[in-house]
Amino acid sequence: MNQETAPFTFAAGRRRNRRSLVPLAGLLGVVLVTTALIGLFQLHLAQQGYAQDLGKVEGMIHRLDLARRANIHFKRQVQEWKNVLLRGHDGVARRLYLDSFLNEERAVVEALAGLAALDDDEDVTRLREQYGHLGARYREALALYDQRPESLEAVEKVAAGIDRPVDAAMDHLGEHVLAEVLAVRDSLARGAAERYATLRDVGLSGLVLCLVLVCAFLLAAMRHERQ
Repeated sequence: MNQETAPFTFAAGRRRNRRSLVPLAGLLGVVLVTTALIGLFQLHLAQQGYAQDLGKVEGMIHRLDLARRANIHFKRQVQEWKNVLLRGHDGVARRLYLDSFLNEERAVVEALAGLAALDDDEDVTRLREQYGHLGARYREALALYDQRPESLEAVEKVAAGIDRPVDAAMDHLGEHVLAEVLAVRDSLARGAAERYATLRDVGLSGLVLCLVLVCAFLLAAMRHERQ
């Protein structure tokens, strides 16, 4: 090879070396972009999962709050019923306690209706039926008390223990809803952990592949520089 053609041969070899690195560089770029897109898609799925989980949690908290309100207002209603019988001897006091009794009853009915609207649960349906029967029995006892206010003993015999089945059902409902909330919480925690593990594995796999390609690119570049 003469001296005149040597520079052109060397330059042509350098161009061929650079051209041979183009596919590797292009592959590296494709891997980087693909990994970034997969990561963004995984983040989008994680955000959607978080929104769905948040909706479930809010719904379960609302159910638990309604069950708690029904139970609290029912216990207050029972106390107001006792006040009607024990302290409602004069008209003013009786009206006061009876109004409180009816207000608590309405609050219980509203809370149970809210639970029924959220979920067609057999426990809620059964409890609403029991509560309706209890209301009828309360009114029977109240009518007897109106007719014979001096006979408190007779009224107490009619009303004795009539609230216990509903009270037990209220407690059972609260425990049932709380168990559901805890189960949903555990399920959501597992789902979040699985989504994180998937996102982590995808990210690490893309990172490793990128590092391998970068190393291959650098080694190829070093070999071409020596040639």
